[in-house]
Amino acid sequence: MELVIDKKTKEAYDSNVRISYQIYKKALGKGLILRPLGNVLYFNPPLIINEEELDKAVVICAESIKEVIDSLRSR
Repeated sequence: MELVIDKKTKEAYDSNVRISYQIYKKALGKGLILRPLGNVLYFNPPLIINEEELDKAVVICAESIKEVIDSLRSR
């Protein structure tokens, strides 16, 4: 998942913000392991994941993204 400021212009976050790393750390605290690379987050689910676990991973990821972006906006 590529993280951008604006979907239309595809303006990237400043690399000093390390947004994907911040989201990774937030998600890790909630039990989800993601792989941050630059402004991209990668999912690495196990091959035996079930639908319930996948749904939970998506919810945790979405919550983590929202929390990090909200904290950036409040600065």
